[in-house]
Parts: sequence; structure tokens; C-alpha cells
Amino acid sequence: MVLSVDLRPRTEIRQDLTINHQAIQAIQILEYSQEELETFLQDALARNPLLKETEQGAPMPPANRAAQFSAGSQRRGSGETPDLSDTVAAQINLYDHLHRQLGVLRTTPELKACAASLIDSLEPDGYLRTSLEDLADILEISPALLEEALALLQSLEPAGIAARDLAECLEIQLRSKAQLTPAMIVILGHLHLIERGEIERLARLCKLSIPALTANLDAIRQLNPRPGLQFNTEPTQPALPDILVHTGSEGRIRVELNPELLPRILVDRSYYTELSTQMQTREEDRFLQDCLREANTLVHHLDQRMHTILRIARVIVQNQADFLFDGASGLRPLLQKEVARAAGVHESTVSRTVANKYLLCSQGLLPLKDFFSTRIGDELSPGALSAAAIRQRIKALLEQESADDILSDDAIVRRLQADGVDIARRTVAKYRQQLSIPSSAQRRRQRRLPWNAVSPTTPVKTSPCPR
Repeated sequence: MVLSVDLRPRTEIRQDLTINHQAIQAIQILEYSQEELETFLQDALARNPLLKETEQGAPMPPANRAAQFSAGSQRRGSGETPDLSDTVAAQINLYDHLHRQLGVLRTTPELKACAASLIDSLEPDGYLRTSLEDLADILEISPALLEEALALLQSLEPAGIAARDLAECLEIQLRSKAQLTPAMIVILGHLHLIERGEIERLARLCKLSIPALTANLDAIRQLNPRPGLQFNTEPTQPALPDILVHTGSEGRIRVELNPELLPRILVDRSYYTELSTQMQTREEDRFLQDCLREANTLVHHLDQRMHTILRIARVIVQNQADFLFDGASGLRPLLQKEVARAAGVHESTVSRTVANKYLLCSQGLLPLKDFFSTRIGDELSPGALSAAAIRQRIKALLEQESADDILSDDAIVRRLQADGVDIARRTVAKYRQQLSIPSSAQRRRQRRLPWNAVSPTTPVKTSPCPR
């Protein structure tokens, strides 16, 4: 009896696995953010001797040829793409700022050391939320010395630093301005009455008239409840744009990949030729061939990534051209399936492409996913608005309301319906909450405060003590 074994199915399985592995790599490379892609490429360069990085000034791949199209002949203006450095705020460290001030003070080394420890215990907003008793135990020093160090620290700039609660923060600032009167002390002890709008009761406690109380409250309004937040204590690397969009005259728009972020990886064929003459065993030759195949596949997938990002970005910008000139009010309803159909790709490809990708245009640096928005109103109506545009309209309406005309959600619905926008009350409430705008009752209470300085779109704080 002869046992026959057919090896062909095993070969087919291996081919399928290879194809699947390549497909997975293509998907991963498309979905990677710039940081993730850089990490992946550095690892690939370390593993594969046939991959090499090109010079910074090397010619760009064909995928980066600028894509141009006309977005309409009648535009109200044009804009240049802002410089990315303009979008990054200067980074100043609160702790270094305080340590420098402490360093020039004339006091004992022991007191300076205690104050330095307190600086390092501050929260980013400038508050000291760890009790002095606990810190005294940790640092193994007397509470009296720590109290003295705290007083020293609270004398530094910005005023209000190292406070243990909101009242103390405001008290320090008022004292520095020579405005800490007996009436102010009473006010600081009853901040909850300000939040509840019980102004008459507060005036009686302070023994002040309403106009006099209003003047005191106006002075408090000028203070900073979180003095440490003017410093960026945790610098973060800003996102870099994958796509650059330039708007010019006559509605001309140019879309291109950011040349500074394009992967510069090539297959080193000269080195392959050199190594191929030195292979002495079948295993060495197989390893070299595997390296060549992997290198070619990787470069192909990188080129595919660039072409796909650019193609989808072009479709997005074509559909959202009005946004470049009009801002959020010009953002039209756009679904990923619409972009997929126009770009000739699968919807999942659009989803992976826009993930972790950024676009820099006249409106600033924005995630690609922000250009997608659901449609409000008749699905077939050409005038249907996006959810983002509706939110912008709601915000504009509430910014224009007066103390005598606070708009309820029902009133907002009626205003929008009068403009042809068919929207439900619950949708208005949802969008208002997404904008962090308080309810009409909360806004009405805020407007009744004597100083009447709260913006209608400022969220109501539920506690007088910052968290």
C-alpha cells in the first residue's frame, strides 16, 4: 500500500497567509498617525538592510503633485494657509517661574527649601490641594515652618498662587490690590450666595446697598480664579498637518500633502546587487530575497498611503469648499460613504484614512474627521444643513439674546424653523449641551446678577471651588 500526500493545499494556504499579511500591513500603514508611522518605519529600517532613508532634499514621489481645482467663480474672499507656528502658544512653566522668584528672595536656606517643596506640590492651576499636615509629615518638618513657607510662597507672582481654595485665592489677590475691606471678607465667606443669585441677602449680610455691593462684585469679577493656568506647565507637541490647503483668488484651491512629513524610504537596489554576489548558502539567499520582497511591499504600501490620503482629502475639500471661506456656517452635511463613493474606495478605507490625520487651511489646523457631519432636515433637500452648521446657528442666536429675552429651547426651535430648518427640541437641547451652554433658566439667573458680566455661552460652574 502506497500512501500519497498532496502538498498543494499547504502551498496555497501559505500564499493566502502571505497575501493576508500584506493586506494587514497596508491597512495599518494607512491608519497610522505620523508619530506611529515614524516609529514603524524606524523599526523597519533597523530590521531590513535593503531599506534606506533618502535625503531631505530628494525629489518627492508622484503622489505629492499638487491637486488643483476650482471651487467656484464667485467667492467673497481668499486666505492664505496660516503658519503652523502661529497656532502654537508660547510655553512658560509655572514652576520654573516661581522657583526663579524664590531664588532671589533674601531669607533663610531652610525656609527657601520648604517653599521650594511647596512649589513642587502645586496643581497646574496654582492651587495647593495637599494639606499642610500631610506635607509636614512627608517632608518631616514642623507645621509652623511650613505655614511660614506658604505665606512666603503666596507673596509671589501671580497673585493668588498657592491658595487652598477659591476664597483664599481671591483674598490674596484683593489684599495685593489693597481692596480687602470688611465687606469683601464677608462676600468671600458667602460665595455660594453669588452662585445662587441671592444678592439681596448678601447685601444685608455685608450691610451694603445694592449699588455698593455691585461695585464690590465687579472688583471680584476682575480677579483670576485660576492664576496658574496662564502658564503652560505641560507642553505638548502640536499635531502636524498631513494635508495643506491653500486658497487663492477667484476661489482657487490647492490641496497637497505636507512635504515635510512624507516618508522618505527607498529600496537600496545597489546594496542588494552587492549582497546577492556574496550569498553562500540557500538560507542566506532566501533571507536576502525575503528582505527584498518585504522592502518592495513596504515602499508600495507607503506610496499607496500617500495616494489614498491625497485622493480622499481632495474629495473632502471639494465638498467643504464653503467652509474654507465661511467657517463653520459653511460646513455642509457629509458622510464617509459619500466620500468613499466619490473617491472610488470602500467606506472603511475612508474611515481609516481620516483617523489621526490633520488638515491645515485658512480656518486653522483641524482633524480630517471634523469635516464629516450628519444632515439635519430633508435628506433630499439641497439646502439641508449639517449638524455643525446648526450648532453654529444656535450659538449665534444665544450670543445675541438679551437679559429681557432669554431664548428657551422651544424658542430656538421656532427661530430655526422660521429659517426653514426642521429640527426637534431634543436635538436643540443636545446641541446646546455640546456647546456647553447652560439652560435658559440658568442663563436667566446669570443675567440677573448685578454685574451682568457672564457671557450667555459661558458654562455655569456648579461649585465655587475650582477642581
